Amino acid sequence: MKICITSDGNSLEANVDPRFGRCSYFIFYDIDANDFEVFENAATSEMGGAGIKNAQLMLEKDVEVILTGNLGPNAANVLNQAGIKVITDIKGKVKDVIEDFKKGILKADAANPTVSSHFGMSNQRQKKQKLNIRVAISTDGDFVSAHFGRCPSFTIVDIENNRVVKKEVIDNPGHHPGQLPEFLYKKNVNAIICGGMGQRALALFQQYGIDSIVGVEGKINEVIEKLLKYNLQSGKSLCNPGSGKNYGLEKTECDHQGG
Repeated sequence: MKICITSDGNSLEANVDPRFGRCSYFIFYDIDANDFEVFENAATSEMGGAGIKNAQLMLEKDVEVILTGNLGPNAANVLNQAGIKVITDIKGKVKDVIEDFKKGILKADAANPTVSSHFGMSNQRQKKQKLNIRVAISTDGDFVSAHFGRCPSFTIVDIENNRVVKKEVIDNPGHHPGQLPEFLYKKNVNAIICGGMGQRALALFQQYGIDSIVGVEGKINEVIEKLLKYNLQSGKSLCNPGSGKNYGLEKTECDHQGG
């Protein structure tokens, strides 16, 4: 049986890293062989899809159980489909966690998310790791649009090594069920930033492996600067269009948070 522990160091003496998608290292431990190997996490510098990429790594390594601090929704979805169990809220030294697992003290369960997307991003700046991402921002003039589906346009930003290398504004092709997530996926977008988004759209973006940052306000350029400094946080959606059915088509009103 092979298990994986997220770690902040490259030995069994290291502590468990509370982040799955952006942990410093993965320690793969073979219970039967009483042996282990260490992998440095290659996805720590990527804002979009880190959890999904590492979930796929777990599949490649034939991992049956993951021990970590927290788990995001995108990774949880992939792990559940693969039948990989997860134990969250794990703390302490890696070697002690392994022993507790062997003794049956730690019980594995289905992969359930414990945090939202982008958990652990604030630590990336401290580590001076570079951001490489293509992001789409719902746009209305110079500002982030509160409406994801009905925004007039999207600002597509390419960031390489924490530098904006390209920025362009494209028209919203139209808001029909399932259209925009697929449209942005084909544009190789890693993350979407907007003021508000319905649960159906959030779920569709998750299926495409695109992270969603909602509850964002302000000028586009200021939001990009926050993103580059790892200060952009996902918050509560600014729009509550009910179930979201036909929102942006027949439905023309939106309930905004705070008026």
